[in-house]
This record gives sequence, structure tokens and C-alpha cells, in this order.
Amino acid sequence: MKANLKPFYFFIFLLLLTGMITRDACAQPPPDRNHRRERLETVIIGKFATELELTPQQAERFFPLFRQFSDASQELQRRQHDARVELDNFSAQETAPPEEVKRLLDLREQNQQEAIRLRRQFLDDVSGFLTPQQISRCSVLLEELPAKIRDMIHEERRRQRTSDKPRAKSR
Repeated sequence: MKANLKPFYFFIFLLLLTGMITRDACAQPPPDRNHRRERLETVIIGKFATELELTPQQAERFFPLFRQFSDASQELQRRQHDARVELDNFSAQETAPPEEVKRLLDLREQNQQEAIRLRRQFLDDVSGFLTPQQISRCSVLLEELPAKIRDMIHEERRRQRTSDKPRAKSR
């Protein structure tokens, strides 16, 4: 009887081994930062294209300017974040150098002014080929953009956390 079960056990072993190998081979790695950034950029571009109802000619002119604006804005946001972190570090210290705190506060104010200037310049640049209605909608979308990006990032992180959790076995 035992001799007859050996091929059966061997078959089960091969089946389990094949299942483990194919599961690992088919498992998709978590998306890297660049992939997420590209996906986010695609969503943003789609949002602007549909909300502004851009013609193909307008889109051809709009998106290079938008990417340039977006890159400059992201650099400003990085500098703003770095200054905020430094200020936060100073706030945790017993004594902070007043001249350094003043420098960081001034830098943050300059960054805010630069962000306003960049936004104004972008809207001026696109005013040559967008209608007044499209420009006003674009202005509103630019104001809403940081909150929408934050929401998308939080949603992506929430989705990752729930997909990383082991699933309960169903009976």
C-alpha cells in the first residue's frame, strides 16, 4: 500500500513546489517611487485636460509649460520643507540661534513669494492660448492641486497597507 502512495506524494510535492515558484515569479514588486510619480503625473495631466477641455493644439502648448511650472514648484516645495524641518529642529532645542531662526523664516517667506510669482507667470504664459474661462478654471485647479495630490498619496498608502496585510482565511 505504501509503495502505491509514493507517486501520489511525489505528485503533491511537485504541485506545491510549482505553485510556490509560480507565485513568486508572478508576484509583482511594489511600484517604485518613479513609477508612482509617473502615475500621479498621468492622473494630474488627465485631470487638467478634462477639466479645462483642452483642444489637442492647446494641450500641445499647455503641458510643456505645466511640466516646467510643476518642476519649479516641486523644487520650491522641497526647499520650503527643508526650512520647516530646520525650524522644527530649532523649536525642540533649549536655545536656538536667533539669527538662524530669522534666516529660515525669511527663506520661507521668500519661497512663498516665489511660489506666487511662479503661479502668476504660468497663468500669464498660458493666457496666450487659453480662454478666460479655461484660465480661471486652471487657477482653481492649481489651488486645489496640493490637496488632491496629498489625498492621492494617502489613498495609495492606505491601499498598500491593506494589500500588505495577510488576508483572513475563508472557510
